[in-house]
Amino acid sequence: MSPMQKALKALCWLALIAGIDLAITLAVLLTGDGALAPLQLVLMVLTAFFSCFLFAVGIRAAVVPELAVRMLPIVVLALLVNAADVALAIQSGTAVVSICVNALVTVGIALAVHVLRRGGRR
Repeated sequence: MSPMQKALKALCWLALIAGIDLAITLAVLLTGDGALAPLQLVLMVLTAFFSCFLFAVGIRAAVVPELAVRMLPIVVLALLVNAADVALAIQSGTAVVSICVNALVTVGIALAVHVLRRGGRR
């Protein structure tokens, strides 16, 4: 297993942890007195879903690097959802650390998938 495959595997585990953390954060925000906008609620749910989905797909791509090509559309959608979630959280003033950490993990996965897709050569 190449170092980039190991990095992708580690980042996928981080994505799972970040997705679960975001789901817990969402539950805390919903049960607390802070009201979330409907769009922010949908974006947070989608972000948590994509984090868990990136884990499932990324673990397979870490073992079989040829699957990294198929992972690219999922990574692009996850990046778009994360960017929208971060922008909306900053705009609304409820910038949660979980959202930002999740976005950084997704960017790391995108970079690892890109390098694996190119065959590890620069």
